[in-house]
Amino acid sequence: MIPPPHSPTLVPTVLLFSGDPKLHLDSTTAFRKLLSIERNPPIQAVIQAGVVPRFVEFLQIDNNPSLQFEAAWALTNIASGTSDQTKVVIDEGAIPIFCRLLMSVNDDVREQAVWALGNIAGDSPTYRNQVLQEQAMVPLLQQLSENSKLSMLRNATWTLSNFCRGASRVWSLRGGGGAESWPEPCLPAALPPCRPACRMPAAATPLPLRVPSRPSARQCVHRIC
Repeated sequence: MIPPPHSPTLVPTVLLFSGDPKLHLDSTTAFRKLLSIERNPPIQAVIQAGVVPRFVEFLQIDNNPSLQFEAAWALTNIASGTSDQTKVVIDEGAIPIFCRLLMSVNDDVREQAVWALGNIAGDSPTYRNQVLQEQAMVPLLQQLSENSKLSMLRNATWTLSNFCRGASRVWSLRGGGGAESWPEPCLPAALPPCRPACRMPAAATPLPLRVPSRPSARQCVHRIC
């Protein structure tokens, strides 16, 4: 197992491009742990290491759910950064893949996809609309069942709130001309602005949730494992 480094330069990036799936998992896990540190995770440095496209590729390896999960977690935390950092994940085509993973047979992969889409949608109405255009709403609502884990119910509810946050641009015709109009936001305007939610370490539960007392638009996932 590759130990979690303190700098992206210490992660053997070349292992991500080897032919050994075990090395793929170990190096992806090392990057994920790096992105999960509580203070100032080096998101930009990881992006500059050129590994985001590889993580998106790993999302599509359905016969290796452990690798999918680690890659999804890493991308979730990258998407918890600035809008430009979230855009890197989007530009690599992650949104439709995450939407497909909402129907994964693996509970952990499915829940991580929920979290990732919540971060992307929470960045802005523009990115939220991109997620909704990929038909994410129905498979998200399917996670809100009586058989779902409590952590999934919490995550899916939080992501659903981001799907409903902010205004959507619509177009209407008035007097034969095009007029732009903005409907009222689905959630009160008093809610705090869209900010990331990073997945953070927790010692007790396998898939912890960090939910603020007031809805936060994005979360970073921090957990030690």
